[in-house]
Amino acid sequence: FVADRPGHDQRYAMDTTKMSRELRWAPRESFDSGLRKTVAWYLENRWWWEEIWARRYRGERLGTVARGVPSASRADSAFPGADW
Repeated sequence: FVADRPGHDQRYAMDTTKMSRELRWAPRESFDSGLRKTVAWYLENRWWWEEIWARRYRGERLGTVARGVPSASRADSAFPGADW
């Protein structure tokens, strides 16, 4: 987001060639597998987005501490294999 042109930047494209070469980095997921996992996460975690979809969300933080939000252990289980 850039203040002088809100909504102007619709996407950012990256070329990871240099990063891959110099850091010996490679993505863990292909685009297709990442998209499948993203869709699966949203389907399995309706609690996270239902309030937003229903326009009942008022901008408050959606974290694991707020009342009515699943515990951190449930939120963490939504990301199996995550290493953060």
